[in-house]
This record gives sequence, structure tokens and C-alpha cells, in this order.
Amino acid sequence: ERFLAGLTWIDTRSAALFGRPFVSATPAQQIALLTRISGESPASGEPRTGFDFFTAIKTMTITGYYTTEIGLRQELGDDGRLMLATFEGCTHPEHQ
Repeated sequence: ERFLAGLTWIDTRSAALFGRPFVSATPAQQIALLTRISGESPASGEPRTGFDFFTAIKTMTITGYYTTEIGLRQELGDDGRLMLATFEGCTHPEHQ
């Protein structure tokens, strides 16, 4: 329910600005809307639902991207020290 409410919130914002739902907006309009939302806070008394949805989706997108090969190795230049491909566990003899 909250996810769908968030999508509806984005569509409502898009319709108010561009006269069309988000998916029907041009890529430039979509970027403009997301950039605008990213810099806003809810007005006094306005529900946080849409802003919380946007923050959650943005965070998940960033986390997803930077945990991929392209995001981690190519963009961040990770040489294996930022994130291990596998976790071998503790190597202390007393923990074996």
C-alpha cells in the first residue's frame, strides 16, 4: 500500500507540473521532477508519505548501483578493499 501510495504521489506531482503521469513524462521532465523533489522538504502540515517514499527509493537505487561490478569497481575504482567478494570468516585459531 505504501509503495503504491508513493508512486501515486510521484504521478500527482508530475501531473501538476507537466500535465501527465511520471511514466508519460519526457526523460528531461522526469529528471527535472526528481531533482526538484530531491531538494524539497514537506511543507508545514504536509504528510511525509511521498517524501519518505522518495528517500527510500533513492537510497535503494544508490545502494543497488554501488554494490554492482560497474558501480563499485568501475566508478568507485574499488580494488577489492572496499568490499570483499566473499567473507571467509574469522581466521583467529581460537575461533575455528
